[in-house]
Amino acid sequence: MTHMELTILFSLEWYVYAILYLGIGVVSVFKVFVFFLYHYYWNRKLKRPPIRILEYISPVYPPVLGGIFLASIILIILLFIV
Repeated sequence: MTHMELTILFSLEWYVYAILYLGIGVVSVFKVFVFFLYHYYWNRKLKRPPIRILEYISPVYPPVLGGIFLASIILIILLFIV
C-alpha cells in the first residue's frame, strides 16, 4: 500500500476536522484567559491596573471587518455563478 492510498484510507469527514480545529482553539483561548486571571488576581501591587482591552483591539477591528466584507462579496458572486 502506498502513502497516498494510506492517506485516503484514513481520511475523515470535513466536520471532524472542523470540530477538532474549533475545540483546540477554544481550549487555547480558555488557557490564556485562566493564565491572565491568575496573574491579575495574584498581582502583588495594591492597586491593580485597569483592563483596557478595547484600546488595543479598536484599531484592529475596522480593517478586519473591511477585509471580511470584501472577501464575502467575492465569495457571494462566485457562489451565484457556480
